[in-house]
Amino acid sequence: WKFGALVIIMSHWMGCLWGFTALSVCSPGEACDNDTWLTALSKPHGELLTGFDIYAASLHFAVMTATSIGYGDIGPQTILEYVVCAVLMVFGGAMWAFII
Repeated sequence: WKFGALVIIMSHWMGCLWGFTALSVCSPGEACDNDTWLTALSKPHGELLTGFDIYAASLHFAVMTATSIGYGDIGPQTILEYVVCAVLMVFGGAMWAFII
């Protein structure tokens, strides 16, 4: 059960950090002209994302990064996002190193 709890907690915090990276530039429910992973995700659909949508997408990215699956549907768009993404990859690797 410790393994499952660690994966859930790490995924949550990694997702929160990833979501906050985009929200530090754009607010949920508002149009944003800055190029972030959030605008890249929402522009093709032409819709504004809710707070839950952002959390779900962030959690999806965190799980895909931590498990090294990486579908490629969400990716960094700015230098800050590349740095945060690299840090999240290190966290994911450290988590698996600790578990194994």
